[in-house]
Amino acid sequence: FVGGWSFYLSYELAGQIEPSLDLPRFAPADRVGFPVAVAQYHASALIYDHLHHKTWLVHDGQSADAAESLRACLRAFTLAPQADAALDIHALQADDPARYRSGVQQVLAFLRAGDVFQANLSRAWRFSATQTDAGLRILAWYRLPEGEIISSSPERLVDHRGGQVSTRPIAGTRRRDDDSVRDAALMAELRAHPKERAEHVMLIDLERNDLGRVCQPGSVCVDELMVLESFAHVHHLVSNVCGQLRPDQSVFDLLAATFPGGTITGCPKVRCMEILAELEQTGRGPYTGSVGYLSLDGRMDSNILIRTVFLAKDGLGEFRTGAGIVADSAPERECTETEEKARGLLMALTGGGVAWWPEHFARMSYTCCALGLPLPDEIDVRTAIDSAVAQSGKTQAVIKLMYTAGSGQRGYLRAEPVEPTLAVLIGDVPAAAPEWSIQGLSVGLLKQSGGIPIPALSGLKHLNRLPQVLARAAWPEGVDECLIHDENGLILGGTQSNFFWLENGRWFTPP
Repeated sequence: FVGGWSFYLSYELAGQIEPSLDLPRFAPADRVGFPVAVAQYHASALIYDHLHHKTWLVHDGQSADAAESLRACLRAFTLAPQADAALDIHALQADDPARYRSGVQQVLAFLRAGDVFQANLSRAWRFSATQTDAGLRILAWYRLPEGEIISSSPERLVDHRGGQVSTRPIAGTRRRDDDSVRDAALMAELRAHPKERAEHVMLIDLERNDLGRVCQPGSVCVDELMVLESFAHVHHLVSNVCGQLRPDQSVFDLLAATFPGGTITGCPKVRCMEILAELEQTGRGPYTGSVGYLSLDGRMDSNILIRTVFLAKDGLGEFRTGAGIVADSAPERECTETEEKARGLLMALTGGGVAWWPEHFARMSYTCCALGLPLPDEIDVRTAIDSAVAQSGKTQAVIKLMYTAGSGQRGYLRAEPVEPTLAVLIGDVPAAAPEWSIQGLSVGLLKQSGGIPIPALSGLKHLNRLPQVLARAAWPEGVDECLIHDENGLILGGTQSNFFWLENGRWFTPP
């Protein structure tokens, strides 16, 4: 890039390229007036080369004062180290999976009727988010007056340099597994799967057709075919289709011929977009649109905005994930694919993983030592958690670990050594605050009585519930919960809840 234009193209721009299309307007969080396309001219740019670790200042030479000002900025410039996350995402809500599965069934009906060969149906995920001071591992970021587009998309829409053009379709996805043997099996299964290969070849033909509209006859070819590319959370099948642009065609003709990418619409493209508009019933906006640049030297590069978040100024945001539906698609499998892609995006944007994991595992280890249980291996525990989360298909979850010495009957240990058992339970995150959090609770007080004294297990996470059971049996009428206190009047906890209090800006809880 030597100065020139950056641009953003929403998915709905397709309706201006192909006037017969009537696409729903993108209106995030009920807003109106979101731009269909934006282009901005940049007389100068600061460019960091991640491959060679060099920083470049480019300027169009029109203003010497501006150039000197930028040189001063460059001399003071230091590249901030990247951190694992820049978004704190919460209150995540996804489109109803049952509605998505129903949409897949309707696409299958269109397939059987001969309308299309494949269609990429998507669903939305909406959230609230706050930004941290940390950096973010992203591949594209574009600021608009309405908000920010944050993308970790690896897929190229089209590239142009010196008349040579290329597009790089991605079609075929499998999740990654922390176990190397299972991960290798997933890669082999993806490479050999007849449905994935057939779908991929069909989309290559679609891209060849798109480039053939603007390239010299006989120049379009596939120079990479179904290469496996592995990312942090998924494996993909990727190909590269290239050609030589005709002298009478411009880069704008090239964009019009290839936009939007066929891998995220389907085949044939126009009919697929009509069906997707009918089933999704909302504009996609940034999702499956593009951001890119057009340099003054004629170089152009652009991506397909998958794995992309739109974040408004008020912290409300959304993203979409989709799956390619073909004749032998299974609705449940395609729905799971959207969730796997969403999980990968959330991991990329937030750092992912288990919140406060070091503290959780330290408490688990301390409890095992105190109770005489063998200490579990941290890698084994994390692998079990990751596997359970992957199988659940959830992008947010409440995770509960149970580690037992394998007693034959609750409360009694066997005399002989028993191999400990680890169980991972995956639950849903509450969609909204419970009603009592607004209306309040009626709370009583009970003195601890019977059972093993709670202080004997202080600081441990355990399943001895006898004191709580006895306390619930003694509840006074008309209360929602009781707090248990000891003989000195110290609060020990609730009968079915934990107890926190705020003091001088800090939260406390009984040990």
